Amino acid sequence: MEEDFKPHPSNPQYRDVRRARPAGKLFINEGLLIRPAQIGAPHYGSGIVLNEVKELSPTVFKEVEVEKIFPNWEKRIHAMHTLNREGSLTIIDIQKRRFRWF
Repeated sequence: MEEDFKPHPSNPQYRDVRRARPAGKLFINEGLLIRPAQIGAPHYGSGIVLNEVKELSPTVFKEVEVEKIFPNWEKRIHAMHTLNREGSLTIIDIQKRRFRWF
């Protein structure tokens, strides 16, 4: 069955590249509804910001930032774009610098 999707009346919520672009589906973590968003400055894939959705209705959308994740746990990781959770599984999409020898 095809759904008729309509934009939220308060769209766009953000015009800031540091939190506007989605970085995965919404998920529940410790009872909180979380919306991951890409941090697109100073470059594309700079990190992911996790936002707690405080209110979501046909007329109201409110969220607050709860955490930022930066791709700095390994030296050659350059960027991260997506974070998804399903049950106990968390998947993060990263971009890694690789050197080629010719």
